[in-house]
Amino acid sequence: MSLAQVQHCSLHYTERDRILFEQTTGYFSSLINVDLLHYRNQEVRQVASRNKFEGIQHLVPNAAIDALIAKYGNRRWTTKEIIDELNEQTFKTLEAYRPNDITDKRFDFLPSNELAELILRSIQKHPVVSELSADQYQQKGTEIGYCFGRGCYVDLMLMRLGLDRDSIKKIWAIGPMGEGKLVWQFHIGHLVRLSDNSWVAIDNIPSSYRVLDARTWGERLKSKSRDGQLRLYITNSDKFTPTLGSYNPVHLGLNTNRDRDWYKGYFQDLMNWFRDSTDAEIAEFLGIDALPPRPIPVSPTSEQIAKSEAEEALYSKLPPQSVHNGSSGSGSTPSNNNYNNNGNGFASILDYFKRIKNRFHF
Repeated sequence: MSLAQVQHCSLHYTERDRILFEQTTGYFSSLINVDLLHYRNQEVRQVASRNKFEGIQHLVPNAAIDALIAKYGNRRWTTKEIIDELNEQTFKTLEAYRPNDITDKRFDFLPSNELAELILRSIQKHPVVSELSADQYQQKGTEIGYCFGRGCYVDLMLMRLGLDRDSIKKIWAIGPMGEGKLVWQFHIGHLVRLSDNSWVAIDNIPSSYRVLDARTWGERLKSKSRDGQLRLYITNSDKFTPTLGSYNPVHLGLNTNRDRDWYKGYFQDLMNWFRDSTDAEIAEFLGIDALPPRPIPVSPTSEQIAKSEAEEALYSKLPPQSVHNGSSGSGSTPSNNNYNNNGNGFASILDYFKRIKNRFHF
């Protein structure tokens, strides 16, 4: 079944479902500006001390404390038991999450594993994000893995296909991992929701030819853990790296000359590729007949229509990119204080670059 053939489904929720959705939505966005590399140890200490705090960021740690008491009573818990339970509560939070907006012109799910796998396989043939292109974006004396770059590509591709932001997440593996002498401290994958409310990870490191469900992705990464204590987090997809917050022009190197950009124009080239590719070319690249028409909103109110139109206007503009001589448009560099904390990093980028009128075909 093609994405164009999928009918926009409506689900009916109870008041309890609505409250749970608001809680889980808030939890995923609450981690946007958190340094996950340091938060792992802080979170373990909090749970070990059985300190339950107010605030949506503590939804998972508080649930883990209750679950550990139920399992093991009042004895001292090991670090592995705590992390395993934190991971379990993270997945339960994802599974309880129900993004759905029948008044919106965006899809609440991807229709099939098959389409997700076409996106996955497209990574290896992409002129910017494939491993064959990696050398041109490396700095001397270091190696950038660019899992976050491939994640940005997947994020933009899902948006180009019309997916709602609420139906796209990032999953993070935090902790020492390795193969042979090579060691790294984090890895990310992109999660997308399917029609049965399951979530699959589009990430070519565990598998370059098939997508994995969220839990299986976690198990694959755990097999590479050096200390057996890998923490798995799920956030809104706008989070750029484990230490930084939302995507913004400064972090992506979009407002600097290529020769001064740490990423050597990686994200500039990625943005340009999406800008310059027509819908027909994107469809051919993925191996599908055509990109889908947007769903028709169901009985929206005037306020919902206005909100949907505002979202479409936002996603229809081009995020910043280098012009052909390698420099961006003039203007002062925004401070990090100009970026909001609600996880809407693309909104931050687009607000700053309002004067760019090219279409990004979102």
